[in-house]
Amino acid sequence: MKTETMELPVKLTDDQMLHLGRQLAAKVQEIEAVEAEKAASNKEFNERIKDLDAELKDLAKRHRRGAEDRPVECVWKYDYGRGVKCLIRLDIDKAVKGPEPLTDADRQKAMEFAQAEEARDFWTSSSEIPPNVAVTMEHDDQGRLVWLRVKKEAAEAEPASKAA
Repeated sequence: MKTETMELPVKLTDDQMLHLGRQLAAKVQEIEAVEAEKAASNKEFNERIKDLDAELKDLAKRHRRGAEDRPVECVWKYDYGRGVKCLIRLDIDKAVKGPEPLTDADRQKAMEFAQAEEARDFWTSSSEIPPNVAVTMEHDDQGRLVWLRVKKEAAEAEPASKAA
């Protein structure tokens, strides 16, 4: 008689079922670990792609405009006759903001500045002020003139003459 071996169902014992259950649980954990690794990797790649895309958009914007934003020194110029002010960029002497109406604070600063200039000009150009007198202006934290200080400094000692 000739024998043949075939794959056929065989009932598992309780111990075999317990061992198979442990293998199933281990395989589920392994799959979960690989999926978590994939998610972390995808997140990292997505962030890199997002950063590269942002850089690409910035380069395209600068190319399209033919310009890019950079820090530029600017100064407010006041036209008190017309009652307006403009913000002027110093590199090309062109208005970037304004004209806009002067505020009360702008007008107050102008008056205080004019008064300080007059006082400074008087005290520093007066021929009656001896050279050993210092004139300084004190301002508060908002730039307003608080007072002028006139201080007589000690006279410097004259150099001794050299004996020949």
